[in-house]
Amino acid sequence: MSDFYDETSKALLRSVNDPDYTAPNYHILTRAEYDAAILIPQRYRTWTGSAVGEVDQATKDAIDAQLLSDARDALADELDNVEWQLRAFALAVLDEINLHAERITAILDAADGATSLATFKTAMAAIADIPARNIGQMKTAVRNKLGS
Repeated sequence: MSDFYDETSKALLRSVNDPDYTAPNYHILTRAEYDAAILIPQRYRTWTGSAVGEVDQATKDAIDAQLLSDARDALADELDNVEWQLRAFALAVLDEINLHAERITAILDAADGATSLATFKTAMAAIADIPARNIGQMKTAVRNKLGS
């Protein structure tokens, strides 16, 4: 039974059956080498040719930047999941924002088209109010957006 370092996954394997780990990506470690390597976070481990080492700071920064970018991409990709409640909430809020934008556009159009105060008042009176929403309506809106 020996300790191994898997160069592919950067995993440390303690006291495993030697014949199972004969591929070139596995390297036998002494117990002292294993104990030193276990202190290095797995993502920062590298095989130096003779031992497990820690990558330099620039490589750590690149690894961390890539992990952060991947995590952000995964979160952004969740917006494509039609059953994700946050996506449904965002779509419901977007509908509300668009409703308000339509009203603002109508007000600006009324102002642009007014030739007098009377025509402005008439145009403004034709713009429907936006009613206040309550939590029940928001829940219903979110429920209706799930799956869309």
